[in-house]
Amino acid sequence: MHGFYLATLDGKWGVPYLNRAFFDEVFTTMKDRTLLILARRGVGSPVVGALFFLKVTSLFGRYWGAAEHVRNLHFELCYYQAIDFAIERASNSWRPAPRASTSWREASSLLSPTALIR
Repeated sequence: MHGFYLATLDGKWGVPYLNRAFFDEVFTTMKDRTLLILARRGVGSPVVGALFFLKVTSLFGRYWGAAEHVRNLHFELCYYQAIDFAIERASNSWRPAPRASTSWREASSLLSPTALIR
């Protein structure tokens, strides 16, 4: 996830304020409170990911990263998959990160999202 995060920031001239140690710590100490949604091309390695945090019945924020650009996949992973997860878990609220917006659902058929809770 850290590599996706850096690749996305590099492409947008962002400042990477989260380091590898942050992601390592999250996946080590918060396994039961994270949702990582990945998309991969066929059976290959993941090419994009979105990280969320869970608290009781709420799903918070998202950190997005991608090794390659796929039109509208950001919305599929960061919004549609997260909303589906929240509905399945009967979450009372879903709070996307700041600057959230909406778009038509047009996820690429080349990539398949896979939800991982760890």
